[in-house]
Amino acid sequence: MELDFSLSSAFGIDPDALDFDLTGFVPASRQTDGIGSERYLLPRIYEGTASEPVLYEHAVDLVDGLALEPGMRMFCLVSGNFIFGDALEAMAERGIAEYRTMTIQTLSMSQENIDSLRNVVERCFELERLRIVLSDYFYAHERKATGLVPYLYERLDVDGILDVAFASAHTKIVTFETVDGLKCVMDGSANLRSSRNIEQFRIECDADLHDGIEAFADRIFEAYSTINHNVKSPKSVRGGRLWTAVMESEE
Repeated sequence: MELDFSLSSAFGIDPDALDFDLTGFVPASRQTDGIGSERYLLPRIYEGTASEPVLYEHAVDLVDGLALEPGMRMFCLVSGNFIFGDALEAMAERGIAEYRTMTIQTLSMSQENIDSLRNVVERCFELERLRIVLSDYFYAHERKATGLVPYLYERLDVDGILDVAFASAHTKIVTFETVDGLKCVMDGSANLRSSRNIEQFRIECDADLHDGIEAFADRIFEAYSTINHNVKSPKSVRGGRLWTAVMESEE
C-alpha cells in the first residue's frame, strides 16, 4: 500500500502555482484586501517586532528567567546544546506553564524527547490533548518495531489525549494553551532534539497567532491522523498524574 503524506493532496494545492512574493502584503493591522477566508488564513505580519538578541546555551537557562503573560515575546539565538523539547518539560516542572492543550510540529524527535513529553503528561494533570505532527521522513526511518514510532505510541498514548499525524511538513512549531487560558507559540529553526548547530528560537503569547496555527494543524490531522479514536487508549496514567498534583498542592 502506498501512502501519500503530501500536504498538496490534503489541501488541493498545486505547488507549481504557488507565488510567495510578499510585495503586496501590508501588516495585519491594515489588511483590507479580502484575501482571507475560512480556508485560507492571512499571514500575520508584525510591525515593530525588533528586539535585542538573547543568547542561551541550554533550554533550562531560558526557562529560569521566563514569565509568560499576554503580549510577551522573546527572540533568542541558541547554541547546539539547546534542546527545544527540554523547554516544554522545564516550564511544566517549574510551574511556569500548566498545559491544557499542546500541538507539536517537528521534522523529527529523539527517544529523550518522547520520555520528556511523558513526564509532561504525568505532571500536567489537566492536559486534555497532545498532538504531534512528524514528517513522513521520520515515519519511513522509525516505523520498524524497534523504532521510535512504536515507542512514541507506547509512551504517549495514554488517557486518550494523544493524536499523531505524519506528513511532508518541515515546520518546527509548538502551540500550547495553559489551564488559565493563556495561548502561546514557540518556534525556531531546530527540531525538538539538539542539532549541534547554532539555531534561533522564539516564544510569543498571542492568542490570534496561536489560533491561526492551530487551524492549520487541524487540517493536517483531519487528513493524516494515525489514531483511531473509536478504540479506547490502551492505558491510563491518570492516577499518577493525580498523585503528582496532590503532592504539589500539599507542598
